[in-house]
Amino acid sequence: MRDNIIRVLISDINHHVRDFLRRELEKEGFSVCSARDSLEVLRLLQEDPTIKTVVLDSQFLTINDQLLEKIANTFPALHIILHTYADQRENLLPAARLHVVEKSGSSINVLKKLLHAQYQAEGATKTTPKAKADK
Repeated sequence: MRDNIIRVLISDINHHVRDFLRRELEKEGFSVCSARDSLEVLRLLQEDPTIKTVVLDSQFLTINDQLLEKIANTFPALHIILHTYADQRENLLPAARLHVVEKSGSSINVLKKLLHAQYQAEGATKTTPKAKADK
């Protein structure tokens, strides 16, 4: 049943945030992989077709201003959750399958709700029995 697996790609410049999000989503049973920079994000998206959602640190967009457009155009079915600060939201162009979650102490709860809704809508399985083996 590997076709029903939806992996979540967590990307954040700050390894503490990246590790926290990964740990919390894995506790919920999600299959998670992570990337530390925009090149790794693109590489993982190309290599792993089970990645259906990327949680993208908005700071990547200040380093590579065409990253969001490149991801949206190259992977049109990908759900993109932009993890950003409130003051950066105004600069975003609306895009299909783009959700914006403000970075805050409770953003993990919003991320979990969005991911649960996506999995339910797509009838997918969260994880494999050994999802944590890829660490």
